[in-house]
Amino acid sequence: MTNTAPEQFVTLADFPTTRIVSADSATDVPCEPVAPGIAITPYLNLGESEPRLGGGFTITHTASGRGFVSSQACLECARVAGRRLASTGVDWLAIDPTDAGTVKASVGEDKYEAVVDALRLFQRCHQRMCWHDEDAATEAMTAR
Repeated sequence: MTNTAPEQFVTLADFPTTRIVSADSATDVPCEPVAPGIAITPYLNLGESEPRLGGGFTITHTASGRGFVSSQACLECARVAGRRLASTGVDWLAIDPTDAGTVKASVGEDKYEAVVDALRLFQRCHQRMCWHDEDAATEAMTAR
């Protein structure tokens, strides 16, 4: 039996990367851009001596390296939530992440509910049993 290798392999070098920033480190990781300035990245535990995969995904703002939220959500819900966050028009570089009150004030009352809705979709889903609503499922399937 002969094992024939494919003519072209996909490697991590084929993926775009973005920098993930935490309080004590920064790490470049492969990502999937879903909207300008927003990417889906693997969830990483960066507080350890070496970055470790944590399971699930993080929606990441690529210009700042800040993760919006991490979840065990399915990839389709991560994509939809990322696109919804991008569509809010929030200036993510202007966000003061000190606490929930400063985040809400930075986002602005008019955009805050749309941001919360996108984050809820992402956090509500779980890879094994996706709970996304019908609109999110339709959006995910038509965006392919």
